[in-house]
Amino acid sequence: MYSYNLENEMIILGECINSKEHLNRLLSVGVLPEDFYRSNHKIIYQGLIDTLYRHNSINMFLVSDTLEGKIKYTEISQLLKSCIGLSDIEPHINLLLGTSINRQYEELAKKILDDNIKDKGEYLKKDRRSKGKNKQSKHYNHTR
Repeated sequence: MYSYNLENEMIILGECINSKEHLNRLLSVGVLPEDFYRSNHKIIYQGLIDTLYRHNSINMFLVSDTLEGKIKYTEISQLLKSCIGLSDIEPHINLLLGTSINRQYEELAKKILDDNIKDKGEYLKKDRRSKGKNKQSKHYNHTR
């Protein structure tokens, strides 16, 4: 079982729907959809990013429209119920990123065990380089 904290993810997404400043903070520290555990949370986060770039504004209706039915409106409104009106989202971002890193380590350990890799050091270097390139290209595509 991989590390995750769904309550924290819901709080972050709810706060981002209510505040583009919070969303901008997540973007400024490099939070990616892959940092979320739940598939729908990844889709919603990407929808938040797309909405911000498209409208330079965030609200539940714009996000729902951007997602074009990929996520039910009721699920988006449920996130707002998780919103607690944070003035500082930083501790929640740190928890999200820490959990994401732990999950990546767990996935990597499972892959190493499953693949019976002999040279683990070389494998780790190669895996880190490929992930770094993917993150850079995804970030570049969103900032263009």
